Amino acid sequence: CPSAKIDFKIEGRYHCAMKAPDGKVVWTTGSYLEIFPHELIVCTDQFADEAGHPLTAKNSGMGPEWNDAEDTLIFSVKFTSLSANQTEIQLVHEGIPASVHDDCVDGWNSTLDKLKRVVEKA
Repeated sequence: CPSAKIDFKIEGRYHCAMKAPDGKVVWTTGSYLEIFPHELIVCTDQFADEAGHPLTAKNSGMGPEWNDAEDTLIFSVKFTSLSANQTEIQLVHEGIPASVHDDCVDGWNSTLDKLKRVVEKA
């Protein structure tokens, strides 16, 4: 994540860059719809340009498999405490085209693996 601006509150916005292993940078933006500390985060998700302006998938340079996707997606992250030092994270990203599902899962897994390394160092 070479860049991230986050206003973490209801109706707050985020603007982030994701860098793929091939070096391609994809920008996203969205707003927080629900925040329940230690329990749930729900937000919108949309492709964006570097300045944070929302884009359609087509205008952001994504492949044709995204042509039928909604411009604004929703994702939610649910946290369940399993013990004093263990939390289960359930992530649902709605509206992902079936043909890129596995790529998106790989991306989220990479993000969560990085988060795990940061948490383990704390």
